Amino acid sequence: MDVFDLEAIHDRMDQVLPAHLFAKAGIDLALHDLMGKLLGVPVHRLLGGRFRDRIPLSGGPIGLLGSPEAAAERAARLVAEGFRTVKLKIGAPDGRDEDTVRAVREAIGPSIELRLDANQAFTADRAVPLLRRLERYDPVLIEQPVPAWDLDGLAKVAAALDVAVMADEAAGFSMSVLRWIQSCSAALTWFQPCFPAPEGSGEFRSASGPP
Repeated sequence: MDVFDLEAIHDRMDQVLPAHLFAKAGIDLALHDLMGKLLGVPVHRLLGGRFRDRIPLSGGPIGLLGSPEAAAERAARLVAEGFRTVKLKIGAPDGRDEDTVRAVREAIGPSIELRLDANQAFTADRAVPLLRRLERYDPVLIEQPVPAWDLDGLAKVAAALDVAVMADEAAGFSMSVLRWIQSCSAALTWFQPCFPAPEGSGEFRSASGPP
């Protein structure tokens, strides 16, 4: 099989090894690296070319640390290192999320972007009142507040908030992206496909339609 036949290679992998996304990611990345070497070009040339010379990076993520003070201290260090965006995990089982977000915002000041990532921690009914309260701390977005399978819940949360809501784990496969578009894209502002990292570019291309 030709190294450039990516669609055929991904199809074959899916036939003999369903799921196992991280294993497929390694193969996909190796194929792109090999194609670039054979053609004598950087891999970005194979993926549509360079769109920009620089991209902003977010500091973190800051995990569910032991206390709001610990999270705030870590956030302040990230800003001191030069990050202009800080990513903070929420969804603590002891309900300290609001205290943590408040402490982090106070530590980083009003000019630093704050992103909140719930990692599917909430139901929609629990997420809405909490996230409405957290909006006062001016997050730029809230990532995956509900389980990946709950697209209706994701749409409900997004429609209830003024802040942008990002789909992440809910965009883990090309078919889930299509379901996401059909179910709740009107309410969502951002989505971050999970599959470029776990399965390389094959799933990302598939989400845009058939070859």
